This record gives sequence, structure tokens and C-alpha cells, in this order.
Amino acid sequence: MFFMIKRITNYLAVIWSLMILIIVFIPGDKIPIQSDWVDLFQIDKVIHILLFAPFSFIWLLKYQLSKSLNSKTIYIILLFGILLAFLTEVIQYYFIRGRNGNIYDAIADILGVFLGLIVFKEIRKKHIWLFFSNF
Repeated sequence: MFFMIKRITNYLAVIWSLMILIIVFIPGDKIPIQSDWVDLFQIDKVIHILLFAPFSFIWLLKYQLSKSLNSKTIYIILLFGILLAFLTEVIQYYFIRGRNGNIYDAIADILGVFLGLIVFKEIRKKHIWLFFSNF
């Protein structure tokens, strides 16, 4: 059963990363129009955070379950998350019709990457990983 969880986590990490890229490539005219109240609360920044927090969390979980998580791996995951944040905004700005990548979205993405790390560390600190080792 543990092997199955590891395998699912491997696939989930790749699928989530690809999902972020797919969402970036959606043309602006295909995205539902936001109402004024959405702009008021900057809900799109929350969406950016909620896209990137699972990105780092799932990749960290993948390496935790394969027992190969170390500080170097954590830094690499954070670096790739940050690079992906900037890359997606550059792609939106220059190449996707009707989209406008900007630095504030990239900052929200990066906050999401670090939020995923914080949640991961809190769960690991509480030894919830023992649950996974019983399979």
C-alpha cells in the first residue's frame, strides 16, 4: 500500500505542475469575466497562492515518501517553484492572447510556494508522516 501512495504522489506532483502550465496557456477571452467585487478583494492573488502552495507541498511529499528529502532537495523545489512563477508570468505577458502577466501575480505564486513549504514542515513536525509509514 505504501508503494501505491508513493506512486500516486509521483504522478500527482507531475500532474499538478502540468496543470499550472495548462492554466497559464488559457487565452484571456476563454476565462470567465470577473465582476467588480472580485477585483476589490484581489481574488486572483488567492488563486495564484492556491495553485502554487500544492505545487511545493506535493513535490516535498514526493521526496519525503521516497526517503530522499534533504535540504538540497528542498532548495531545488523552492527554486523550481520560483522559476515556474516567473516563467508563467513571462509567458502570459508575451505569448498568451488576452493575458497580462505581472510581478504581483509572480509574488503571489512565490508566496504560495513558501506556504506549501510551511504547511509541509508543520505537518512533518507533528509526525503525521508516521501514518504513511504504516502502509
